[in-house]
Amino acid sequence: MDQQPVAPLQAWPPGDSQMARLVRAHDWAATPLGAIETWPMELRSSAAFVLENRFPAALVWGPGLVTIYNDAFRPILGEKPEALGRSFADIWREAWDEIAPMVEGAFDGRSTFIEDFPLLIDRSGRPEQAYFTFSYSPVRTGDGLVAGMIDTVVETTAHVQRAAAIKRSEEQFRAFVTASSDVVYRMSPDWSEMRRLDGQGAVSDAQPANAAWMADYIPAEDVPEVRAAIARAIETGTMFELEHRVRNSDGTLAWTISRAVPIKDADGNVVEWLGAASDVSERRHAEDRARLLAAVVQSSDDAIITKDLDGVITSWNAGAERLFGYAAEEIVGRPVTVLMPPGREVEEPLILERIRRGEPIEHHETMRMRKDGTAFDVSLTISPVRDHAGTIIGASKIARDITERKRAEKLVEMLAMEAEHRTKNVFATVMATVRLTEADTVEDLRSLLEGRVRALSDVHGLFVKSRWSGADVGAIVRQELLPYRQQRGGRVVLEGPPLMAETASAQALAIIIHELVTNASKYGALSDAAGRVHVEWAEIEGDRLELRWVEAGGPSVTPPTKSGFGTSIMEQMTAARDGTIEFAWDRGGLACTVVLPK
Repeated sequence: MDQQPVAPLQAWPPGDSQMARLVRAHDWAATPLGAIETWPMELRSSAAFVLENRFPAALVWGPGLVTIYNDAFRPILGEKPEALGRSFADIWREAWDEIAPMVEGAFDGRSTFIEDFPLLIDRSGRPEQAYFTFSYSPVRTGDGLVAGMIDTVVETTAHVQRAAAIKRSEEQFRAFVTASSDVVYRMSPDWSEMRRLDGQGAVSDAQPANAAWMADYIPAEDVPEVRAAIARAIETGTMFELEHRVRNSDGTLAWTISRAVPIKDADGNVVEWLGAASDVSERRHAEDRARLLAAVVQSSDDAIITKDLDGVITSWNAGAERLFGYAAEEIVGRPVTVLMPPGREVEEPLILERIRRGEPIEHHETMRMRKDGTAFDVSLTISPVRDHAGTIIGASKIARDITERKRAEKLVEMLAMEAEHRTKNVFATVMATVRLTEADTVEDLRSLLEGRVRALSDVHGLFVKSRWSGADVGAIVRQELLPYRQQRGGRVVLEGPPLMAETASAQALAIIIHELVTNASKYGALSDAAGRVHVEWAEIEGDRLELRWVEAGGPSVTPPTKSGFGTSIMEQMTAARDGTIEFAWDRGGLACTVVLPK
């Protein structure tokens, strides 16, 4: 009798994520990958692995570099045109010169991991500088050939920009100096006329007298404040003092602190004002920078600490309080070694020795300890602090918690290894199935292989749902018997509790059930409208599972005179898992009992 129609494959890839839906809807036949139904198992497994991953990841496959990515990867693409199914080189064409060698390396079998890699990309209609930490990992077929790569990536642009801003502020702080110059001037009693000014090269000299001095030297927006200060000095007869802006001889503006005292005659009348002005532009700019630096330091998510050359903490920002758990009043004045786990104290003398030599220390990765005693991964950037004479008086330290980065690095490595491991296991199982498949004709061989590989594909769909912990025995049975369970009359009866089989046993069981269904549809109970199949399963002693298949109501059967191809593969698949399989033929139909490790 002809073989019954095979049940349609479950929608693939499974899942309700946005990208899983887009992959299902995509016209893959128009891409170099071809229709999903034709994809090799390595491609399907790798794509499912990427789509289910919550870490930003993309699969790049084949010579055409066809790209499949997950929901977490979408923000990295920004407003780029839809990238699904397109060439990785086309998606990132603006940065291809930089990343192409690493992609080629992955397809040559070499993994790449790089941190804070700068790329000029276009994802919003304009070029932007971005930074990424990513890994390119080759994906191999069972014969060891590289068919694709997995790109796991996290964008670090904000982190790099924050670090650069802090570094610039540190450089400004180290470069801070003060300078001043004095300008001497004489003013009329009512300040209407500047009688003389010696600008010392900074501002234009005034000689002879200048009645338009206000317009020449004072910016218009500052005039009201200057006039008010002059009026107060004239009214009280006391010193004029004001910090204000002046126009230099080259047209630029500078800040000055100006002081003038009244010169009086014998009768106490003011006859002149004698003044001096000092350029405080550098101080004003320094104050602005210091305020900016203080704001950056105080608002920074990183811990920023200063210490003297004895290793005693002298300042402590809010980021340090959040990171270490100490308030400033608790920790300032204490040795920095209180932040070091036991055994790490030996680092401090070496750090101080380098600081005394004026050597900065960048991105030193080590361990530090919080107030509650917990240790954590940290990256330290330490710079010498100098006084006005250039003498090193201490160090500034930026401490950055890299626990999550370290965890991400381990996760990336683990995911790459897991992807390779799973791909090899899938290929090994398929190859074993192919080796064990025999037939009398090429057409029979093709049909048998299609059915067995489809059974493996279906059980791998169950693995994906369980995150590769195994598959439920009932689900495997229901999948294979679906066409007959949908028929009326209760031809198929399934009984058994929820029972997980690990991946190897599940794959063996999928092949065995497939062979039993195929045999029953051709020769047994499922080939006759009155035939019935009863399948039951349970967990038995020794951490094993037992499945019993019983046919009834079908054509009379007799024991075969020799072991057929289907029986042979069932026996060999069972034996490979250290299991047993028994067949019993009577006039009512075949009964089969399978025992496998659970």
